[in-house]
Amino acid sequence: MIFATAHSGIPNSRTKPPPTNLAEALFADQLQRSTLTLDNQPVSFFGWPVRYEEELTLCCLSVLSDGERSRAASLLLPEDRHRFAQRRALHRWLGDIYASEDVGKNHFFTEDVAVNPTTQQQSFFTDQPHLRSGHYAISWTTTANFCIAGVSRVASIGIDAEVPSQAIDFQAIAHAEFTIIESSLIDAKPREEARALFFRLWRLKEAGLKFYGRGLREGLASLSFQENEREELYLAHVPSAWEDPHQLYPRFFETTVFGVNLAVALPAAIADGRHCPIATATP
Repeated sequence: MIFATAHSGIPNSRTKPPPTNLAEALFADQLQRSTLTLDNQPVSFFGWPVRYEEELTLCCLSVLSDGERSRAASLLLPEDRHRFAQRRALHRWLGDIYASEDVGKNHFFTEDVAVNPTTQQQSFFTDQPHLRSGHYAISWTTTANFCIAGVSRVASIGIDAEVPSQAIDFQAIAHAEFTIIESSLIDAKPREEARALFFRLWRLKEAGLKFYGRGLREGLASLSFQENEREELYLAHVPSAWEDPHQLYPRFFETTVFGVNLAVALPAAIADGRHCPIATATP
């Protein structure tokens, strides 16, 4: 069963201490929230419209690590600096809230190598933000000036949003970055359907890369999607080196959250997830 409910506020916000700075006050008051249940797995989404306000960004930078502040300073465009600082501060703030649900667990971290808190072994998912609660996973996506986080009580999660643009040569990009089968699927469609399919595939691929803790440097063609006889998309190939020893495999969903089209990847057993058509969740 797939259904959605909308909420305002933050989990356990009544037990959180009063905000200590402008950033926390705004996060507590203005952060958007929506919860989806995807195949009986609740996923909380948090939306934040980036504010191009220096006072707020300075507050956000004050809670970040030296490495994060250096990275923010290296960004050439002011809007990128605002976006990076606010997203990272929100990332930590959400982490504190979810960590508070796990008594005795440590707080959130972003730059360290992920370590399984139970086994103390390096996590299989090493290139995405983590919650050091051992119970929740988080994934981020940003479109223009809007940041979205997806949080769920799972081993890993990947989300991605891509807003279709008329300005790019999507067919050229598909031939350069997608698999031959995927670019052929796009070429076979009328132009506007082809454009929609291109951005749909991009969202699914990025969500899958994030699920596996990988980045775009791995290449969008690393994950291969095909159509079945009913013209439904499914994940057809994952690099064997990425196979998880715990047999986690992504199950994909498509939905709309905060008016933005999202692809979501959640864990499924390989027997259940491999070649399973992409599911649609309607808020």
